[in-house]
Amino acid sequence: MRAAVGSRRRGLSGALGVATGTALWVCVAAFGLTAALKSSPAASAAVRGAGGLYLLSLAWKLARGARSSAAPEAPARFAAGSAAAAYAQGLATNATNPGTALFFTALLGLYRVEELPRAAQAAVYAGIPLLAVGWYGSLALAFSSARLSRAYRRLSRPLDAALAVVFFILAAKLLASL
Repeated sequence: MRAAVGSRRRGLSGALGVATGTALWVCVAAFGLTAALKSSPAASAAVRGAGGLYLLSLAWKLARGARSSAAPEAPARFAAGSAAAAYAQGLATNATNPGTALFFTALLGLYRVEELPRAAQAAVYAGIPLLAVGWYGSLALAFSSARLSRAYRRLSRPLDAALAVVFFILAAKLLASL
C-alpha cells in the first residue's frame, strides 16, 4: 500500500515482493516444517497455538483500530526510488515476518494438506502464492489511485472490524484444534 501511494509501478513491484515472500513460507511449510511437525504432536500443537495467538493479536489490533476515535491517516509516501527497491522491500518484509511463517505452517497443518492427493496439494501450494499476487497486486492498483485511497480511509474502520472478526474465527478454529 505504501509503495502504491508513490507509484503504481512501485506498488505492483512491492506486491510481487510480498507475494514472493509468501511463496517462500508456503514452500518452507510444505517441504519441511509441516513434515517435521507431523512427526511431533507437541510441536504441531505449539505451532497451531502460536498461530492462533498471533491471529488473536491481529484481531485485537484491528478491533482496537476499528473502535478508535482518531481519524485514519493518509499513508506516508514510499521511500524506495525504484521498482527493484520496492520488490526487495516487499520481499524482505514478508520473508522476515514470523507471523507469516506461523500462519502458513498452522494453516497447512490444520487442514492436513499433506494428506490430499498430489494434484490437490500442488493446487494448494501453487494457488496460495498466485492468490497472494492477485491480492497484493489488487491492493497496489487500488492504492495507486488517490480516489480509492481516500475511500479506503473513510471505510477503514468497518473493514478493520470485519477483518478482526475473520481473524478471530480462524484463531478460534486453530486454538480449538489443540
